[in-house]
Amino acid sequence: VPMERGRKKGVQDLERLLGGLKLSEEERRAVKGDRQTALSEAGRLPQAVGKLFASKSGYANGLVQTLGRNWCPREGIRCKELGNNLFLFTFLQPEGKRRAITEGPWEFGGDLLIVVDFDDSKRLKDLEFISVLLWIRVFDLPLGLMNEETAWRIGNKVGRFLEVDMDEDGMAVGEFLRIKLLLVRKPLFRGITLEDEKRIPLHLLQDQN
Repeated sequence: VPMERGRKKGVQDLERLLGGLKLSEEERRAVKGDRQTALSEAGRLPQAVGKLFASKSGYANGLVQTLGRNWCPREGIRCKELGNNLFLFTFLQPEGKRRAITEGPWEFGGDLLIVVDFDDSKRLKDLEFISVLLWIRVFDLPLGLMNEETAWRIGNKVGRFLEVDMDEDGMAVGEFLRIKLLLVRKPLFRGITLEDEKRIPLHLLQDQN
């Protein structure tokens, strides 16, 4: 029943795109598609899709030259333009995909590039480029508050906390508190106010390193 309901919805969506034109019975009959199986899962090169947030068009060759050496310094990457500043990246080193997705944010020509995992069950328009991983520096903290608990609270205020940069002895005391977080659908805070014994205004700065 769910499959039949999905098929009917697909037909209705197509008819709506055609301006209300009704499909014939022959046009309504579904065609079964087969996913690419030429390569086994183990033998398939890792892939990801990137979106460049720019008013001008980006170019695959430029991305290969600029980012390929960061993601796969020995073997490089392949890049295919998918239109609308979307790009399919193929990584020639296993670790390249992890770097591209988890070690950003990335920029190309001064514009933000967000990379997400390749999902062969989704259409291009279904992919979501709504989050970015980044490190921030938090200044002006009292020394007694430079710890993992404070980092967790600040990180979850700004976005979603992932980790804090700490010394081998578990201490985070220093010139600033360095926090890794996931930022989703909102601009980076310029500052926040922390409550301890008094309200303390804190300055936040994105870490480019």
